[in-house]
Amino acid sequence: MSSKSVWDKEQALSRMRGRVDRLMMLVEMFPGETSSYMTNIDQALLDGDEQTLRAMGHALKGVAGTLSAHQLQEAAEGLELAASTDNKEDVAAVYPVLKRSYSEFTQLLQREVDAFNAGQPTEVEEEVPSISLNTFLSQLAQRLRNSDYVDPTELKQLSPFLQEPEKIELLESLRGHISQFDNLAALKTLEQLATSEGIALARSSE
Repeated sequence: MSSKSVWDKEQALSRMRGRVDRLMMLVEMFPGETSSYMTNIDQALLDGDEQTLRAMGHALKGVAGTLSAHQLQEAAEGLELAASTDNKEDVAAVYPVLKRSYSEFTQLLQREVDAFNAGQPTEVEEEVPSISLNTFLSQLAQRLRNSDYVDPTELKQLSPFLQEPEKIELLESLRGHISQFDNLAALKTLEQLATSEGIALARSSE
């Protein structure tokens, strides 16, 4: 049994920069966004499809990390690593841990949603200050590297800068990746956008 917590709510809230409404939106989205991952994992295990197991483990690890679901993140990473080395014994061992961690986390989130809907006030959306394109892209890149939550609606600030069809297409791809919590793909698309605007994003110091 992992010593890691099922959910570090305070850390997750910190990733949302203290915005309870944004955290709850992500919490409510989690089951619908990830249930297909678990279905695909179940089927891939039956089929012996290591590639799908690896891909689903990686995707689930990213979403769990964004929400600071540490036990689930650890189990998903274990599945990804086991599938990457085609270690069927390790895959079989981590699978029930992953299922249990996912079930415990989703049940905990449902209790959180029920409590929130029972009377927790919704915060008023703040006006987002206007900043330069360079600053916005650089800050967004850092948040993606840190696995911080990014509200897809924040990307509307980019629309005035990106009018060409190919840039609009990249922006829509970026929005899609962020909505699916695929920070790695989002970061790659963001770098393409920055390059198209002649902006060099600072690399992570890690």
